Amino acid sequence: MLYQYLRTQIRTSVKLCYPSVELADSTITFAYNHDKNTDLSSPFIFTLAKKTGIPADSIAKQVMACFYWDEKYVIPDPGLNYTISSGYLNFAISPAYLIEVVKELTSFDSRIEEEQVALFPEYIQRTLKKGILFIRHTPWPENIQYTNLPALLSEKIEHSLLVLLAISEPRELHSSDAALFLLRTICSTLENYVKKNAILTNDRYITEARIILFRAVHNRIISLCRFYYPDFRS
Repeated sequence: MLYQYLRTQIRTSVKLCYPSVELADSTITFAYNHDKNTDLSSPFIFTLAKKTGIPADSIAKQVMACFYWDEKYVIPDPGLNYTISSGYLNFAISPAYLIEVVKELTSFDSRIEEEQVALFPEYIQRTLKKGILFIRHTPWPENIQYTNLPALLSEKIEHSLLVLLAISEPRELHSSDAALFLLRTICSTLENYVKKNAILTNDRYITEARIILFRAVHNRIISLCRFYYPDFRS
């Protein structure tokens, strides 16, 4: 679990640098980052700066010098070339983790009845209706090579969708507001994606990768709907 890994390693690093400081999970928050090098940003260093009276950048360097980089979750940046920016901590999610998220999201068929779609706001209805039709009429690829997905999904917006899948696991979200924000962002990003990119192309491998991505996004939208709308049952 991405957030669990990051919080555990950050708390461990803080404990090594500042043994008397206690950090609750609620103080280590993350936000979707649009930076070209990173995917997640955390402002928690500023909370630590207030507790210690030490400048945020200095604390960030000390904490990240003790940080354990695990390529299963993030791309290592031991030189801190992009991890620290104005006191913020920034992380790039590893291709290995993105692959595992897509694998999990496409390992099941998240069914939803068309009459249930009417329970949601119009923007969700529009996205789900398109997803239902597409999945119903599009054959699922055989002999999928998930390891090739990051290379095949090379468009910037495709990477954005992969990252949004990775940071929107409902079990790791601490609030319904976060779920709603991610739900809106995923729906709008997917809508922009299908407007500008054909899912079915002349390249078999790109087509298969995009079908897989579409199914994963569709399933994530349904799981977020379940999280945010407790009366929804599928």
